[in-house]
Amino acid sequence: MEWNGINSDMSNSMRVRVAKFVADMKSLLSSSYSVSEEFKQCYERSPVPVMITIALKFERIHLSAKNDKLPIFEREFDTHVLKPLMVWSEAINKAKARLELREQSRQKYDHYVRKLAQLKDEHDASVRKGKTPNPKDVDRLKRNELKYEESKRSYEVTNDQVMAEMKQMWETRFTTLDPIYTKVCSNSKERERGHKHTTRHLTISCVRLGNMH
Repeated sequence: MEWNGINSDMSNSMRVRVAKFVADMKSLLSSSYSVSEEFKQCYERSPVPVMITIALKFERIHLSAKNDKLPIFEREFDTHVLKPLMVWSEAINKAKARLELREQSRQKYDHYVRKLAQLKDEHDASVRKGKTPNPKDVDRLKRNELKYEESKRSYEVTNDQVMAEMKQMWETRFTTLDPIYTKVCSNSKERERGHKHTTRHLTISCVRLGNMH
């Protein structure tokens, strides 16, 4: 089963970049309004009335974007993008932590596999030579057999749990990501429509201005 297409670094990076995108969008809308406000103040005393109209319209459009559209954008992105990404990222981070526990369990199991094999070889060699096994060595062998069985069970349980979780996360990754990505794409379309709407209104005003000269 593949796992390289979904990992904690990728999910954390996606979460950070989306959060930065929201912050940048907020900064852009705030800066756009500041620019429109500056131009409005400059053109309030313009001798050309249409320029005053354009400046006021430009300022109102960006004020609406800042005060009306931005809160909706932030709320929808928080609900439909950032929070789901947070949940998904945390689930992957937890899975990664359990993978590390699985690796520790595997190393412990491998340790007792090697150790028990060594003790059995030493015991068998002693028997082949006709020696009576040392009671301490026999007791040591039994203790390590128990530790081997315990580490084997622990590894198998941990491995089964982790593999089942990884399989489930891998098979449902797009079920999780599709609604998030859909929201990101739809927001891009909405921003594009809003930009065209703004440009159309300003273009009409500017054409009227050009006709006056």
